[in-house]
Amino acid sequence: MNTNRFQDEPQYYSSSTVDLPVATSDTAELLGYALRATEAIFRAGYCDKKAGVLLSELVPAQVVQANFFDQRERDRSEQLVRVVDQMNTQMGAGTLKFAAAGLQQRWKLRAERRSPGLPLAGASCLS
Repeated sequence: MNTNRFQDEPQYYSSSTVDLPVATSDTAELLGYALRATEAIFRAGYCDKKAGVLLSELVPAQVVQANFFDQRERDRSEQLVRVVDQMNTQMGAGTLKFAAAGLQQRWKLRAERRSPGLPLAGASCLS
């Protein structure tokens, strides 16, 4: 998370690393981790310009290593995410969304430097 370095305002840059106890594709769980990381690095009084997420050590869902101490009800979470994805596919993107995404989107995604076709290209690396 960082401010606009080209503005004559107080500057701030910070980052956070979150190690997941179990590899997951559960949107709700990932949002929870992202929210905690954001709360840890957010500083009031600064005008944030940019934030990003970097994923590493991605693994196929079939080879996820379980954790004996994991307390999360993963089967129920998977069902919920599957239903949300299915509804959004059938009814249109954004029909159902998690509250953490907010009710109104007051910003527009800018991804000028994003690699073309990254979601599909990234997925092929895991096969």
